[in-house]
Amino acid sequence: MSHENQRVLLGSDEKETFTDISRLIALTRGIPRFLGKGYTEEIFGSRLRPKDTVYDHLVRCNRYIDQVCDLFPWLHKPLVKRISVVHDIHELATSDTVGPDKGKAGLSSCELASQEWLSAEGLLEPQDFLLWKMFDLADSTLKAGHPITPHRILPEAFIAVVVDKHDGNTTFTSLLTSWMKSDHYDPDVPLPPKRTLEFSFTQYQIFIWPCENSRRNKE
Repeated sequence: MSHENQRVLLGSDEKETFTDISRLIALTRGIPRFLGKGYTEEIFGSRLRPKDTVYDHLVRCNRYIDQVCDLFPWLHKPLVKRISVVHDIHELATSDTVGPDKGKAGLSSCELASQEWLSAEGLLEPQDFLLWKMFDLADSTLKAGHPITPHRILPEAFIAVVVDKHDGNTTFTSLLTSWMKSDHYDPDVPLPPKRTLEFSFTQYQIFIWPCENSRRNKE
């Protein structure tokens, strides 16, 4: 199936195949992000500021997608936004697990991936679950560093992945640097562990730096 035919199919408004996504989005307000060892309250929220939530993340991604689609009008903006939204819906059942901690909370990476898959399949209607799987495949493809199965992945899915990583990275670094520059800075408060900082830099190298280079070359 061509990319254009896929867009027509996935961009349809057939009620029987798509999830009541507004209801699920509203529920993500109760899912905090940046949890786990090393994500102290002083830096990442709840003591000095509201804790960042999955809902906040989705709202920011929605704004980024508007900006990206203004630059690349051939993209199907509603489809990018739909993929962006559905990819985190499984966290209503699994909660949010930050990248560096996946596989460190009693579950292996495979077990966590399986749990996320089953949760998404249970929460989403078939067409939305297809978008969820396409995001996952686009994510894996970018991490591998080469297009494994590009014919099966819409460009909109790749955009949704890059936007997701961009927001995670910028939010993490913004919260950390804002705290360090603020009057609340305390040298006795432990910084995030080294593996977390390394993960953030790796994410930038894989997902964001190539896109920045591409944008600069276009300009």
